[in-house]
Amino acid sequence: MKIYTLYISTIDEDGRLSAMTAPRTRSAVCDRHSSLKTIGGQWYEKRTNHQKNFVPARLRPMSPTEKKNMHTRNRLTAICLGLLTLLFSLHSTASEANTLLFIGSSTMEFWTTAQEDFPSYQVVNVGKGGTDYRYLVENAESWAKQYPASGIVIYSGDNDITNGDSAQTVAGNFAATVEILHRKLPNAKIFVISVKPCPAPDRWKNIGEIRLANSLIKKEAGTLGYVTFVDIFGSMLDGSGKPSPKLFREDGVHMTRDGYLLWKKILQEKIDGRGLASKRSR
Repeated sequence: MKIYTLYISTIDEDGRLSAMTAPRTRSAVCDRHSSLKTIGGQWYEKRTNHQKNFVPARLRPMSPTEKKNMHTRNRLTAICLGLLTLLFSLHSTASEANTLLFIGSSTMEFWTTAQEDFPSYQVVNVGKGGTDYRYLVENAESWAKQYPASGIVIYSGDNDITNGDSAQTVAGNFAATVEILHRKLPNAKIFVISVKPCPAPDRWKNIGEIRLANSLIKKEAGTLGYVTFVDIFGSMLDGSGKPSPKLFREDGVHMTRDGYLLWKKILQEKIDGRGLASKRSR
C-alpha cells in the first residue's frame, strides 16, 4: 500500500483558499475523516461553516524523507504513550497502597480527625449516620470499586441491635459485608471494630446482646482469616464495669475526642501488627 501526503485546500472565514497537510494512507483518509467525500474519484473536504463549498484535494506519493519522519514520529508517540501509561499505573498503585477506607455508622462519620489521627495514610471516610450493617452490605461493592484501598476499617452494630436485630443477624450481615469487600479487594487488610458499650439507656439495656454480637463477630473474623477484630469494648468501661463518661457525649451514644483517641491507639496497634504499608514505609 502506498503512503500519500494529502493536501487539502480549504476556505477560511474570509473566503480565501488555504491548505493543510496530513500524512495518511489513502484508505485511512476515508476511515478517519468522516467529513471527507469522494466525487468522481477526487477527494474533497466539506467545511462545517460552508456547507455548499467543496474544494478538490490533490494526492501525491510521500517522499523517502517524509516517510522516515512520519515513522520516527509514530515510534516516539508510541514510546511516550507507553511511558505515560506506566507512570499512571505506578501513581494509582502508590495511591491505593497507603489508603485507609472507613465505613460504618455515625460513629465513623463523626471521626472527623481520622486523617489527623492516621497521618501516615490517606484516609477516606464514608461513614453515614443512622446506618447499620445492612447498609454496608448494600454499598460494599460500590465502595470497593470507587475506593480500592489497602486497608478497610469497619464500625457498625449498635444501631442494628437498638432497632431490634439479634446478635446473630448482626454477625451474619458483618460476614456478608467483609465477603464482598474481600472478593472485590482480595489484597486489602480489613479491620472490624467491636460494637461499643453506649451509656444511653436505650443502648445499655441491650448490653447482653451487644456482648454476644461481639463474640460472634470475633469468632467469624478468626474463621475468615483475612479480618482483624479490634476489641475496644473492655477499654471503654470504667472500674465499675460501666461506660466511662469521659469517652461519650451527653447523648450517651456518640464519642468525645477522648473516645476517638482511645480508638486511635488500639486501632493503630492492630494496623501496625498487620504490616499495612504507609506513606513513610514507601
